[in-house]
Amino acid sequence: MSASSPVSEHHAEQLGSMLFLLRSILVHEMEKELAADPSELRMTQAQVVLRLACQGAMTAGDLARSIGHDPGALTRIIDQLQHKGLVERQPHESDRRALRIALTPQGMLVQRRLHATRMKVMSRLLAGLQDAEREQLMDFMQRMLHSLQNPTDSHQV
Repeated sequence: MSASSPVSEHHAEQLGSMLFLLRSILVHEMEKELAADPSELRMTQAQVVLRLACQGAMTAGDLARSIGHDPGALTRIIDQLQHKGLVERQPHESDRRALRIALTPQGMLVQRRLHATRMKVMSRLLAGLQDAEREQLMDFMQRMLHSLQNPTDSHQV
């Protein structure tokens, strides 16, 4: 990896503000779209359904970590989704004390609509960029994620 110049406080502050605003607007837009969906899910509930569809059944702790959510609050969300018939608790295959959270067939149907909703919002987000700019944006974001996930790598020359 090549050496990079020091990060200015101005750039760090601007990027932090833009990312925070972008996240807020994305959540707002998703919530607006979700309000029109018959499943009547909130954003965090939708995240759980989408994550389970993507990664398969997992423990509540793993699920909480994967969406960056508090495990206690996630238990309530799982209860709500189970009440709606979208998820079920299954015995863990190797740990008798643990349960895995999985989508039900109805949850898979809802997931397809949620995915379409997410793609609709993301298409609006990316509409002003050319294909090459989208690729460049993805590259930048992947490198930023790598820097946060592997802090020792980002300081190497």
